[in-house]
Amino acid sequence: MSPAASPCPPIDVSLLSPADANNLIKKLQQENRALKMENDGLKCRVKTLMEEKRLLQEASVSIQARAEQEEEFISNTLLKKIQLLKKEKEILAINYEQEEECLTNDLSRQLNHLREEKAQLERTLEHETRSGGRSRAHSVNE
Repeated sequence: MSPAASPCPPIDVSLLSPADANNLIKKLQQENRALKMENDGLKCRVKTLMEEKRLLQEASVSIQARAEQEEEFISNTLLKKIQLLKKEKEILAINYEQEEECLTNDLSRQLNHLREEKAQLERTLEHETRSGGRSRAHSVNE
């Protein structure tokens, strides 16, 4: 606070000479002008600060909106990536099942083929055993 703004005790102007009263009036008028100028400066400062506050609030809202847009973009991007990965996983699972089924079918065919070969070999062995036994029996009898 300026010295002009400090409170003064009341003055009885009737006790003052006209020159002192005139000087007091000039002094008070000067203090009044200084206070008005200070008041105008403070009003201007308040106006400037209010405008700065408004701009900061607008910037804050804009930044928040941009951040929300970025978050939404990131979320959507990640969601699409997750969906893509799920589809890839499903395709891999299907391919795995198909490959497993093909391998199982191949192994089953090979097993059946081996069983048929074994059966054929057993028949051939049995036939040779019978044939060989007859020829021995013929050679022993002869």
